[in-house]
Amino acid sequence: MISTGLARLAAAGVTALTALASGLLATPAAAGTAPVASTALAAGTAPVAGTALAAGTAPAKPAVSVKTPTVSPQRYVGRCPATLTFSAKVRLKVRGKTTVAYRWVLSNGAKSAVKTTTVKGNGIKTVTFVKKVTFKKSAMGWMALQLLSPRKVTTGKTYFAVSCQLPVRLKPGKPGHGKKPDFVKAYVHVPDYTGVCPPSRGVTA
Repeated sequence: MISTGLARLAAAGVTALTALASGLLATPAAAGTAPVASTALAAGTAPVAGTALAAGTAPAKPAVSVKTPTVSPQRYVGRCPATLTFSAKVRLKVRGKTTVAYRWVLSNGAKSAVKTTTVKGNGIKTVTFVKKVTFKKSAMGWMALQLLSPRKVTTGKTYFAVSCQLPVRLKPGKPGHGKKPDFVKAYVHVPDYTGVCPPSRGVTA
């Protein structure tokens, strides 16, 4: 009987230990299993904002507004070469430092070289771009400013016209062959006078 009781107690102890072990394995804290958030961190998964930064997502581009360029003179008539001055204003929001890349485009498809300028400061900044173009012959069309960075945008078109004309020179007239030159005849009638002329007075006609 004693042996049988000991056997039962031993069996019960084994069963209890087995259940206890199973409970420890099922318990997340005892098993070393982290909570959901900790698991994500352990796996290297960052929060939403962190994921965007880890992926190298660039910050939002600054807001940019442009105006249609102006040209002076807009219409030119005279001797060539003639130089026209184009000017365009760009407003952008700056935070520290922003690089602006731009070029000018003509209606005939020509494009200027790409140039860059750095704008420093904070807040809204206005930058003026100036381009001088020299025309050796008559031309007409339009010019626009194209921004390439920080945002790609093209301004409106400003139209111009250049008319190259030589000054008119008048040559002095010459009588034609076989023609007599024109002349003017004048007749003066002076009434008859008899007497002494004062020395301080002359004769006028």
